[in-house]
Amino acid sequence: MMEKQIRPFSNGTEYMFWRETNCDRCKKNVLNENDNYKSQCDIEEALSLGAITGTIPESIFKRMGNPLDFNCPEFEKESEE
Repeated sequence: MMEKQIRPFSNGTEYMFWRETNCDRCKKNVLNENDNYKSQCDIEEALSLGAITGTIPESIFKRMGNPLDFNCPEFEKESEE
């Protein structure tokens, strides 16, 4: 049976704010040798796909806590070198 799918945000602005507040500043989102970002986070990967499909798996949604707080519980701040 396929996992239930959830719409985490009501619009693209909420999605964009989540990414800017969390994924874009997280050390799990790293540059590879071609200067492209490679995610090491299941939440970011599900949200990227969800930007196309509109939904994410319920298990990922639960890991996000309350998406409208815009504070990812798995966020890891980039080191300031």
